[in-house]
Amino acid sequence: MRELNEAATEDEYAQTLRSSENQTGLDVGTAALAELGFDERYEIRHLIAEGGMGQVVVAKDRQIGRDIALKRMLETRRDGARFVREARIQGQLEHPAIVPVYDLGLDPAGEAWFTMKQVRGSTLAEIVKRLRSGELGARNLYSRRRLLTAFSSVCLAIDFAHARGVVHRDLKPDNIMLGGFGEVYVLDWGIAKILGSTDPALEDARAHAAPGSGTSAGQIVGTVGYMAPEQLLGEIDSISPRTDVWALGAILFELLALVPLLPRRSLGEALAHTDEEVDARPSVRAAAEQIPPELDAICMAALARNPDQRLASARDLSDAIERYLDGDRDSQRRRELADKHLERAEVATTRAFANGPDALTARHQAMQEVSRALALDPTREDASDAMLRLLLSPPPEIPPEAREELRQSTLQAVRTVGWVGGLGFLSMLFFLPMFLWMGIRDWTSVGIAIGAILASAGLAFAQIKWPERSRPFMLAMIATSALLIATLTRITGPLMSAPILAIAICISFSLHPFGARLTGVIGFLVASLVVPMALEAVGVLDKSYVFTVEGMRVVPHMLQLRPTPTLVTFSLMGLTTGVALTLYLATLRDSLRNAQEQLHVHTWNLRQLVPANIQRAYQPRASRSSIAPPMR
Repeated sequence: MRELNEAATEDEYAQTLRSSENQTGLDVGTAALAELGFDERYEIRHLIAEGGMGQVVVAKDRQIGRDIALKRMLETRRDGARFVREARIQGQLEHPAIVPVYDLGLDPAGEAWFTMKQVRGSTLAEIVKRLRSGELGARNLYSRRRLLTAFSSVCLAIDFAHARGVVHRDLKPDNIMLGGFGEVYVLDWGIAKILGSTDPALEDARAHAAPGSGTSAGQIVGTVGYMAPEQLLGEIDSISPRTDVWALGAILFELLALVPLLPRRSLGEALAHTDEEVDARPSVRAAAEQIPPELDAICMAALARNPDQRLASARDLSDAIERYLDGDRDSQRRRELADKHLERAEVATTRAFANGPDALTARHQAMQEVSRALALDPTREDASDAMLRLLLSPPPEIPPEAREELRQSTLQAVRTVGWVGGLGFLSMLFFLPMFLWMGIRDWTSVGIAIGAILASAGLAFAQIKWPERSRPFMLAMIATSALLIATLTRITGPLMSAPILAIAICISFSLHPFGARLTGVIGFLVASLVVPMALEAVGVLDKSYVFTVEGMRVVPHMLQLRPTPTLVTFSLMGLTTGVALTLYLATLRDSLRNAQEQLHVHTWNLRQLVPANIQRAYQPRASRSSIAPPMR
């Protein structure tokens, strides 16, 4: 039966205390108080609730000077023996979660009544309704942890009753009340059953029950939807503490899923569906509530159809809830710490995006705080989103640490290029025997070419030892390489073999780790190919080409172009240059691909920190990332 469902204010309590000081006809200083009849002692005020057997009203106890709850039988129910039995059972179960009975008697009309503590609060049925409707603030007021803590207290109260041989038989959300100051009450013991109690007071309650006031086999009492299968089928001999455990399981299910375990049915409909299997996992019925599997398992253990497979006692159910809460309290503490880290991260992120003088320091702090929040609670979507915001919004300038790492990586690449370039220039000396085979006409040009090769190789090798001074070495290499190409134009002119070698060297300059300036590369081409042509045009150098009606004749100035040596030498020069350039570009391609693969692996690795829905939201932006060599 429902009790008063309103919170008492301090004014109400103060008024009650003041009135108790002004009682007429009473001398609180006397050793004995006057005997008062029912009408003199109790002032009936208003109805609180009404149930199947009786009604509860608020009454003023003039003798004590306090408001109490007074329960009396309905006129349509004259089972006085059962009514007295309820008062005696409830009165003898002295437990903080069971409403204490103050007095029991007959009114002037001969009707039984008993008084008890007036309790204030909300029933679980009302709380679930408020949570289900999405009432503003209800989830903060009645958090899952608070409800489970209260439910655990209810289980212990029921276990207390079971230890004294009393089975409640009508446990449901309407019969459990939560007070505003942490109180928990189990109400309405009207159809409780006594099972072999050794408590003399309860035996007295059994003795005062008139013949026929008990429940006979086949008689069904309780509330449909919260009765265990054996109770619903009227199997009275099977009623046991596990019957109440099933009802507690149904209440727990409803607290978690915010919907009843079983649909609202009449008794006949419920009996017709007793063979149906019911999924006792609240997470299946209420996926949006994010109910952990531990609570699913507890519900299923309490709601087993076979009593022998059910949790053995209400205390076992309480212990299971407490074990979950111990872990949940740790999770709650971790969530609270994560909240604090996220608050600090938000402040640091604001400073980081302001691009002030401490933007990099603030970004570092924000990343650290978000990382700590995710370490404490990896499921936090707001923390994952904050991490993504930081990752997808790079700082406007390279941080000093990253700049230094990039510099070291670039210096290592310069050393590698120095080895490759130096060996590449020295490999040209292997063609000197071929030049001798062809026949040398101008030893001065050959000497200049050899000197340019050695100088270029030396400058390339110098970058190995002094990579940080690569730029001046590279500028000098541009000059020596231009001299080399210009000299080689004296073999077959500036339009034939020299351009191939010039293009190969030009590509290597463009892809240098420090990046040659475009003006320098263009200057190299002009100096190595265009200048010799211009000098020939103005007559400073002998012409390399003679044009006749029959065509163009090549005039060699540095070497003799004997047929066989010339064909062999130029074939090897073209093949070597092509293979070397192909290998160089292939190495560069593999390096870029490897860097790109590493970037995508790191990106994938970071995405694992983020919930799937946020990953999908940011995927289009993240997938556009690519690597391209710098151009200057």
